[in-house]
This record gives sequence, C-alpha cells and structure tokens, in this order.
Amino acid sequence: MGLFVTKTKDAIYYEFESQASYMFSVIANKALKKKLAKKFDDNFYTKINGHCYCGKQSGDFIKNSYTSGYCYLYALLLARDFDGAELKNGNLFALCSGEMYAPFEHAWVEFGDYCFDTTSRMVIKKDFYYKKYMAQVDKSYTNEQLKNDKLVFLLGLRAICLRDEMAEFFVDNFWQTYTSNKDDKDFVEKVKKTLDSFPSLGKEIHKVLDNKQYEL
Repeated sequence: MGLFVTKTKDAIYYEFESQASYMFSVIANKALKKKLAKKFDDNFYTKINGHCYCGKQSGDFIKNSYTSGYCYLYALLLARDFDGAELKNGNLFALCSGEMYAPFEHAWVEFGDYCFDTTSRMVIKKDFYYKKYMAQVDKSYTNEQLKNDKLVFLLGLRAICLRDEMAEFFVDNFWQTYTSNKDDKDFVEKVKKTLDSFPSLGKEIHKVLDNKQYEL
C-alpha cells in the first residue's frame, strides 16, 4: 500500500506558480512563432525615458533589471514614460488552474493595438494577448494620469506590497514624493493605510527610513 502524502499550501502554491509561469511562456512563444509579437529591442528601450531610477533612464533601468515576478512595478515604470500608453492592472485567467485555483494577477501596458509586457519583454498583438491569456482589466491608468507623482507613489507602493526586498529601491527612488506632500493628509493616510495592510513591507520600509534618517 502506498504512502498517502498531503501537499502543504506552500507546495500547492509553488506548483500553481510554476504551472502558470510555464503557460505564460508557452503563450508568449506561440505569439512569436505566429509573428504576432516581437521582443523589446534597444531602440524601444532608448525611447523610454523621462525619469531616472538608480541613476539610469527608465528604459535602460528596465532593460537591465530582473523583471519576472515584478510586473506591477515595471509595467508602472514603463507606462509612466511611454507617451500615449495606458497601464493595465488585471488578471490572466488562462493561467488559473491546478489545485489552488486563484486569479493570476498581472500588469501590462497598452498602446494602440499592442500590449507591452515587461515580464516576457515582448510587444504582442492585443487581440492575441486578450484571447490567449484571457486577459481581463480591473483598472486602467493613462500616461497622462501617471504624471501625478502622488498616484505613481501609491501605485508603486502597492506594486511592491509582497516584495519586501524592493523596499530600499522604493525609498531611494520615490520617497521624495512623500516628503514633498506631507501636508496632504489624505495622501499621507493612504500611504500609512497601505503600509499597515502589509506589515512585512511596512517593517522593511521603516527599517530603510531609519537607516537613511528619513521620516514617515
């Protein structure tokens, strides 16, 4: 008689993530083969500029960063400096499967008939993207809206809510917005509420602020 082993929640989640990542790549590669997509090239990255992160223009920073698993952050940085584009936050329901059925939350950028995905580093025809990934948009933000630094700050904070390792990057590149708007009580309350909702990130943010002698 075989030994019955029950999977832990962590094991199931890891399996779910692995399956979803595999399917994500399969669909992206299918788009390439059908010539419905192409990879970001140097010319594309060069055109994305306007803000600097860690001493690099946004396009160059995205190009040289590990973007997989950080779609909300890098899609935000891309859309912020992509004139006429829109940031999309939503779900890719084609990647929801396995024992732990859960929405596959994702962020990407749209311009015209194309989707720009910082995870695959590809521009893909919008019709194909929506059909094959079963993409559904929950929230949209135009490039014009993303000129509001306070909105970008709040979206950036949410983008790293489960990525504690990005706390120092966030403080170094975004905290000036908070410092400059401390008199905006509504903004300050939203920041504190987000940090309270994600205590692990809040702890890391506070640690970085203390080390750099910044204030919250």
